[in-house]
Amino acid sequence: MGPRFESWRAHPQSNERMKRAATILAVLALAACGSNGEREEAGTPSAVPEPPTAATVTDPLPADPAQRRVPAAVEETRRAIMEAAESGDYDALAALIPGSGFTFSYGAGESAIDYWKDLDAQGERPLETMAAVLALPHTRSRGTFVWPWAYDGDPADLTDEEKDALAGARVATRKQLDQMAEFGHYLGWRLGIRRDGTWLYFVAGD
Repeated sequence: MGPRFESWRAHPQSNERMKRAATILAVLALAACGSNGEREEAGTPSAVPEPPTAATVTDPLPADPAQRRVPAAVEETRRAIMEAAESGDYDALAALIPGSGFTFSYGAGESAIDYWKDLDAQGERPLETMAAVLALPHTRSRGTFVWPWAYDGDPADLTDEEKDALAGARVATRKQLDQMAEFGHYLGWRLGIRRDGTWLYFVAGD
């Protein structure tokens, strides 16, 4: 031990005075600073954080930190599609569909807008499904951002809560989701946007 430490120990009274001074300084420092070392407003007590509960740490949908970090071009297209779908604006949706390479069905007509209108007339409400799907977490498949996240997963691994979320968005019924678990792959509604913001598909089935 160095001589300074030995000298401190050799004088108990001086030691006690130093301890009291250090305690007072520590109390003053805590009163002047917040828990993060930042000065707070005078008279404002520091907030004591509540302990986490199951409600704050548990989410029935898969945690996806990248969900809000999609490329700007993808997010711009997602928002535009969502807004048009929520307002039932077929003209706005038509303006977002590329001139070629867009998939909306497997052999049913040549116009996505006409196809969705036909489904709507039959009571299937595809535009509501479109908007609801885009509110769910996404996944990435071969450079494409795809909604919902279940697209490239095994349907057999879906929890009851996840099935409820998917059925609530009308991507498929609970019965259809159970059938997909037997087939081994997802067949419900899905929407894909390429990294550059190009809308590639909104389709169901295989």
